[in-house]
Amino acid sequence: MIGRILLIALSPLCLAVSFLAEDPLLKSAGWITGSVALYTALYVREYFLLHLLGYIAGIVGIALFVQGKSWIWIFAGWELVSVVAWILIVYPRGGTLRGLEIGVLTFLVNRIGDLFWLAAAFSEARFSIGFLIAGWIKAGLFPFTFWLIQAMYAPAPISALFHSALLVSLGVYGFLRYPTWLSGLDRSLIELLAEGSGVFAAIGALSSRHPKVLLAWTTASHLSGAMAIVASPAPALNLLLHHAYLKAALFLLLGLFYKQRSPSLLLRSVSFLFTTLLIASKRESHILAHIRETLMAVALGRMWRLLGSRNHDESANWQKEVPFLLPILLLVIRGEVAFGLTWSLESLIPILGLVGGAYWRTPISYRLDLIFIRVTQRLLHLWEEVGKKMTRVENFLKVNLENLSKHVVSLSNWIAKGETWSAHIGWKTIASRTRQALALLGVQGQKASYKEALQWGVLITLMGAFTWRLLR
Repeated sequence: MIGRILLIALSPLCLAVSFLAEDPLLKSAGWITGSVALYTALYVREYFLLHLLGYIAGIVGIALFVQGKSWIWIFAGWELVSVVAWILIVYPRGGTLRGLEIGVLTFLVNRIGDLFWLAAAFSEARFSIGFLIAGWIKAGLFPFTFWLIQAMYAPAPISALFHSALLVSLGVYGFLRYPTWLSGLDRSLIELLAEGSGVFAAIGALSSRHPKVLLAWTTASHLSGAMAIVASPAPALNLLLHHAYLKAALFLLLGLFYKQRSPSLLLRSVSFLFTTLLIASKRESHILAHIRETLMAVALGRMWRLLGSRNHDESANWQKEVPFLLPILLLVIRGEVAFGLTWSLESLIPILGLVGGAYWRTPISYRLDLIFIRVTQRLLHLWEEVGKKMTRVENFLKVNLENLSKHVVSLSNWIAKGETWSAHIGWKTIASRTRQALALLGVQGQKASYKEALQWGVLITLMGAFTWRLLR
């Protein structure tokens, strides 16, 4: 009960951050986090403290990212958001094996993005392509959308907060906040690649059966659209943050669909309205942008047709849905007031696509991310095999090193004994005979006795044999 109350109390504090902050992303982070915190207090039944600490840490990470004066603080903020997202993917589901696998996949793929980012940061912007690759990976743009799809295993509030609004948005927002990341790169080529990536992501959405996966694909498609116009900071920022508010609201609505076994007509109507607001705003006139938005509109219409096919009983359910709609309305109203783009006649095309998708039964069912998932699974399997073989090698070395160490100790003892004998017996004799030889050489005409000559002959013979043995 206390955890639920703390989550509710966190909501106005986060909304206050939205009014006090100056950076657009940090303002949006405060508003979105406050709305999601209120929704979470109503939605979940456990792990309240984990969500509370995760949401606070997420805002702190975004503050470090946007206010950082050096690349160390920027990187620290980005990593903090990534780690918090990873924890909230794994543990609210009870730490299941599926959650752990997805958490590891998400963590490893994002660390690859970190390697490229750090390589670019250490090169002092001489390796700008590293920043681009890192942003592409961490934003989940195609062909790296597969990790974002898998991360949709997280509960609806987590997906709304991190994987549709804040975490992936940093991958594109970084280029708006720090324009030097793209210095020396061909902007027209980036636009073409981003629009092409957005089209593929829209096809992925159209071919998805699961509503949450479909929303994740559209997230990648929307972010690609923002990346395509990153050379125009103001339109790109509006598109990015407008998407953050609306997509977070759609994820929360989707969670409410799953919570209510028979959603009411009110919920279905509100969902369709919010989807229309998302896709009907004016965009750039690039031909690939029109194709991307039309395909995405058809996919979203298809999603609401799938959800609307459930049985609904308005009299039994709409009262339960009203408390959940409050934080969702906060998101939509704020997003439309602050970043809603103007409509035009071109908006009719995606609206018609949305309506058509709601009634057209698409036969496509192939998922574009399957090949990347299989490759990643294969790599993880190979890594497990390497780990098993390394364990065997470790055990072998452990056993044999024990035996080897015993032999080394025994040999050391023998060497020590030999050194003791040589020091006290052998070398003393050799030194004494050498001194005698030098003395005899120094006295002219002195003759040695028979006994001394015999001793010298034996000693010279032994030394000669020893030297011959060494030379062989």
